Amino acid sequence: MRVVYSQAARPHPAKGLKVWEKIVARHLKPAKGELEVPDWLVQLAFGTVIGIITFFLKSYKTQQEKRDDDQQEQIDKLNKELQEYKLEAADRYVHKDDFIRATTQTDRKLDKIYDELMKLSSKNVGGGKG
Repeated sequence: MRVVYSQAARPHPAKGLKVWEKIVARHLKPAKGELEVPDWLVQLAFGTVIGIITFFLKSYKTQQEKRDDDQQEQIDKLNKELQEYKLEAADRYVHKDDFIRATTQTDRKLDKIYDELMKLSSKNVGGGKG
């Protein structure tokens, strides 16, 4: 069963269009066994389909915006935690350069102490023999 729409093309009311009218009328006229669908029913069907599609698109958009908001909240929370960790890490840990500087100062002081002990030791060893 074929569906033929009842809306016919209306030719311009000029001379010589009689043939055109006959062709259009023959092709748009439902044949035996064909179903003629009223225009209002076709418009209603298309309107309903468009309405359903619009509803689902709006619903999807709303869900997507909610997901975006949730993800933005999580990102903000993680950024806050990272900043807190950076502040805490600065107080808790030593930078590499600071560690090297402190170690170098300690080594210099130990070297001075060692040199003084060697001087005292050489005086005691040399002074006791002589």
